[in-house]
Amino acid sequence: MRKSEFDKLKSREEWRDKFAVWASWNSNGEYLEYTVPKGQKLYGWEGSAASQQRGEFYLKGGGIQIVLDPKDLIPSGLSKRKLTGWGYGTDTIIGDFSIVGVPALETRLGDYTLAPRSENKSK
Repeated sequence: MRKSEFDKLKSREEWRDKFAVWASWNSNGEYLEYTVPKGQKLYGWEGSAASQQRGEFYLKGGGIQIVLDPKDLIPSGLSKRKLTGWGYGTDTIIGDFSIVGVPALETRLGDYTLAPRSENKSK
């Protein structure tokens, strides 16, 4: 999604509903920013997230999302991983990021370890 869409979000619940993201698809907690390097182009698709329904549960959708091919990303445009401030599937603050079961992000594009806390999105 565009930064302007991300900045409007106030909670994990709002993100899940507006972008129709089930917890089993993404446990949340982190994000990356990508800036298209000067003189480069990035092709993708932008449009409203579709609603999702599972039995009696419903996610509204409607948030403007962007879909792109990760192979098209240029490493110099990627930020370090940042915390959303919403936690990982709970309403608790995660403290020093010592969470059991959170996978390490591995990539052939470079080191995208967690950014310093000062760069994290505030609640």
